[in-house]
Amino acid sequence: MSELNTQQMQRALTVLRRLPPRERLRVIAQALPEAERELASPMSAPGEADAVSLAAAEARFQQQLVDMGLLVEIPTPLAAHERQLPALLEVPGTPLSEIIIAERR
Repeated sequence: MSELNTQQMQRALTVLRRLPPRERLRVIAQALPEAERELASPMSAPGEADAVSLAAAEARFQQQLVDMGLLVEIPTPLAAHERQLPALLEVPGTPLSEIIIAERR
């Protein structure tokens, strides 16, 4: 990304952050279709994409988010064995949903 584009993005983000929330959403919603048209260039088929270059592009994108202050740090993805759900606890007594329904009657 060129230095001029980076400066323009920084200025745009600064102005956008100063807007009230509703106005900010309106501006973003208005800008998205224009950005999508600019990005709608013909792309290669998914099978032709090089995984290494995609990973490098993703790393550059994440680093730009950190540089712009939108991310504090780049999160590391969890491995499959790290995503286990906690064990369910067996709670004695009447289920809470039944207690709530009984109290509303």
